Amino acid sequence: MSLYAVKDKDGDLWGRAYDKPETTKTFRTWTDPSDAEFTRSVNYPDGDVVELVEKLELVEVSEKVGGLLAGLRSEITVGSTGHYANYYVRNLRIIHDMSIEDIFRALDVGWTVKQPQRWYVKAPKEWSGRGERQRFFKSANDSIDAIVESAADNSTDEQFTSEEIDKYHLGGFETVEVTKHAEANS
Repeated sequence: MSLYAVKDKDGDLWGRAYDKPETTKTFRTWTDPSDAEFTRSVNYPDGDVVELVEKLELVEVSEKVGGLLAGLRSEITVGSTGHYANYYVRNLRIIHDMSIEDIFRALDVGWTVKQPQRWYVKAPKEWSGRGERQRFFKSANDSIDAIVESAADNSTDEQFTSEEIDKYHLGGFETVEVTKHAEANS
């Protein structure tokens, strides 16, 4: 069974009792689109009748699992990966502890690769000769350099995962978690 509501020209949803979902505890919808269409034509002539559907969330997976899911999808649809579908399913189930239900849900709904947490790593205040705070960044030759924070562009070269902090021996320095708020204020 489908449910219907009216969406006005401003994008607001309206129900049978001329209420919005965010302003009432009982949002009344229609099960017959022709009833919703009648109300739309009388009260919201610039609006549309819309079917209300639940937005399914993408399955969040690691980069390795995402690669295996892509391989499985390709093997199922095209069959040219060089592995049987069972190879991918076994790896997803045994190595990555993914249930059959989650595998099928990811193939049906889709998936997104979970991004690792990142941090800005600040150089000590006394390292700055001009009084401006610096932070580290990864340069093209796989070395670490420092840049004045006011000149930083918040790129991924200036962000470190916990593995990179260990790799470059930056564990003893001040870190700031990368968030949308931290990027805006940096």
